[in-house]
Amino acid sequence: MKKAEITIYGKKYTVNSEYENRYIDRLTFYVNGKIKELVMRNPRLEYADACALCLLNLADDVMREKEKYATLLEEQDAFSHSKEEINEMIQRTEELEQKIQSLEEKNNELVETLTSRDNELIKVRMNLEESYNRENKVREELQALKKQSK
Repeated sequence: MKKAEITIYGKKYTVNSEYENRYIDRLTFYVNGKIKELVMRNPRLEYADACALCLLNLADDVMREKEKYATLLEEQDAFSHSKEEINEMIQRTEELEQKIQSLEEKNNELVETLTSRDNELIKVRMNLEESYNRENKVREELQALKKQSK
């Protein structure tokens, strides 16, 4: 433990602390600033009253900071929870992308099959038209032969 000499509102104190003197000086400066604020608003404050009100203000500061800290912890928990949900959504998105890719591949196969069958149908139709035309030609030749033989 280190000893440090401090002055609060004009009174000297010796404090034992494990902290560095620079930190103790910062604390002292802060407390003196709070007391000065109080005294400037009410110059008739006695030492004990100024210290008591300062303690109340410091307690208020501490409580507000604790509330902020608690709120931050809640937000952090909510964010952590959201982070898990985001990871689940990313995983689900990846799964859906794989399904989409699979469906696109299946669609491409079906388009190829349909195109192939369309081509086959066109060939069959052309063959049928060719056969129909040959049959008509044969009929015409038969009719011509019948006319000649009469």
